[in-house]
Amino acid sequence: MLNSQAAHRFLVVRPDAIGDVCLMIPMLNSLKKTFPNAKIYTLQQPYTEAILNDHPSVSKVLTFKKNTSFFQKVEMIKSYQFSAVIFSYFELDYAVLMWAARIPIRIGDKNKLGLRFWLTHPVKQNFRNLMRHETEHNTDLLSPLCTPISVSTDMDVMVKDSAKEEAKSILLNHGWDRSSPLICIHPTTGGGNRAWLPQKYAEMIQEIIKRQLGMIVLTGSGEKDTAFVQQIMDQCKSKSLVSLVGKTSV
Repeated sequence: MLNSQAAHRFLVVRPDAIGDVCLMIPMLNSLKKTFPNAKIYTLQQPYTEAILNDHPSVSKVLTFKKNTSFFQKVEMIKSYQFSAVIFSYFELDYAVLMWAARIPIRIGDKNKLGLRFWLTHPVKQNFRNLMRHETEHNTDLLSPLCTPISVSTDMDVMVKDSAKEEAKSILLNHGWDRSSPLICIHPTTGGGNRAWLPQKYAEMIQEIIKRQLGMIVLTGSGEKDTAFVQQIMDQCKSKSLVSLVGKTSV
């Protein structure tokens, strides 16, 4: 167990999709609440970096450039002298990387039998228990560090005022009446979950339009999202429906 008042450095690994990073936030808040003097770093993909750049529990978001070699990654991680790494995302390449960087405490999912060798503190993760939320599974990973953990359930996504004003400007330019409610639909997934069909989204949107519930905004980025959303737009012709795919940042 670690001294909760010491100035530890923790690394949390979550290099996958936007939603997964957001669901990690209560765990980061719990870690900061338990270790108030610690510095907490996250390892993410560049496209999710903005989600946690201004978060009060996070000292710095780390990312790797596209052509960074394995040995360069090891030296970068070693330079921070982390006390522990928590694998909220646990795959072989990151397990080997943190082992090679000689981080003394490495915490991850005990159920991944082929990867347990790389951990110092495996934690049983029961994802089949649907009564526990993903955020709770993430916070469970902190148990080897200290007892008890000061659990936080705060899901505080930080958004700069400048970003809010930019969003308002984009919406106004696309015909938003400030008195009208906004309904945002992000119809695509990162691939880990089953996606609803475009025609199902179209049916739902047509019902929203029929009931005049507000302005509907579709979001996304990249060619895949553009093609998917276009199928929806082709079935729903209305001034109350706007596509902002590729027109906004995170």
